[in-house]
Amino acid sequence: LADYDISSRWNTGAQVFYSNSTPHTVDNSVTNITPAGNSVIDSMMLGNGRSTRYGYNLSVNANTTYKLDSNGARIVLDFDYYSSKRDNNRTFTSNSYDSAYHLYKGSNWYSSNLGQYSFDNYAVNLDIDSRIGSLDINYGARYLTSRSVSILSSYASLNDTNILFRNNDRFVFTESTGAVFASADKRLTEKIEFQLGLRVELTRTKGVSNTLNETYRNNYYNLFPTFYISYKPDDNNVLSFNYTRRIERPSYQSLNPFERYINRNYYSVGNPFLLPSFVNNLELNYNYKDFLGISCYSSFSANVAAQIAIPNAITKVVVDTMLNSYNAVSTGINIFYIFKKIKWLESVSQLTVFYQDIDHKSAYLPQDEKGIAFSFNMDNTIKVCQHLYAQAGIWYAAPQYMGI
Repeated sequence: LADYDISSRWNTGAQVFYSNSTPHTVDNSVTNITPAGNSVIDSMMLGNGRSTRYGYNLSVNANTTYKLDSNGARIVLDFDYYSSKRDNNRTFTSNSYDSAYHLYKGSNWYSSNLGQYSFDNYAVNLDIDSRIGSLDINYGARYLTSRSVSILSSYASLNDTNILFRNNDRFVFTESTGAVFASADKRLTEKIEFQLGLRVELTRTKGVSNTLNETYRNNYYNLFPTFYISYKPDDNNVLSFNYTRRIERPSYQSLNPFERYINRNYYSVGNPFLLPSFVNNLELNYNYKDFLGISCYSSFSANVAAQIAIPNAITKVVVDTMLNSYNAVSTGINIFYIFKKIKWLESVSQLTVFYQDIDHKSAYLPQDEKGIAFSFNMDNTIKVCQHLYAQAGIWYAAPQYMGI
């Protein structure tokens, strides 16, 4: 980390972060097989797996700030570079047994999954703060481009001699996003303040699978407005309302169409046609002094991607993949309270009650899920003596639907 003042108005700086990890894991699995409509175990598969991994992360930032005047107007230019690499090698053996733990002859199944993943991202951000009369203005532009490369291979054999498959693939995914943004902040009166903003974003993606000999493209643009207004009648009370729209993009791994076997009857595969999901959020907040806060909110999520296991009744193989599979609506209230009227005790409590309605769009998922749920937590800090404190807490969440 380094900073340098070129002049009283001009500052420049840079920082570098690096880390690496080499985790190794061993896993064991038991899969019980029962006839349809019957809970009696017919047979089972016992599996043993081993994974060896290596990875690093590198982050570089260079920035410069130029002050336009003494009232806070300034220009900020940022350049960011991020790089990471992951090597993941996994072997897995599986054997089938009857209900009495007798080994089925010829059921030994061996698989190997080897993967190399690298990711590079470049981003440039220009941010300008200025003031026009009593209006605070922020505007600028951002451009980022990224490239991920996945080199994967999978192999499986039965009884060490019968090769079931040997697959290899190189999947390259590139994504570029350009955006312009602007926001305005103004104090209308001594009691009322508002902020209005808009971001316009254009995204282009391209995925190329060498083995499948296919190219996947997605291009989309979106508007992301924000609005905030607050009313402060006195020093003890604040009432505010805000609206935001945001985007949630799929991960790069969930886009890769290469098949990765978990065991003999289960493999995962990405979906290169996944689209981003969008969330619209409205929130009304009330705060009294520094110990009571009440928030009412409604959140609308569209085209949410979820991990889904799809069984094949003929082959008995389950495919684990990602689909844009549901819309969700969540409405609730959140109450936050701090109790500190006793010198030796400070208690922080939070209660959330909400209603959620999940509308499934996939035939592989159950019927729509809806219902009311709540959660409560309390954290207490107790002063035992001058230099000794104790903490006690409680947390409870009622049954609720999460995703699928």
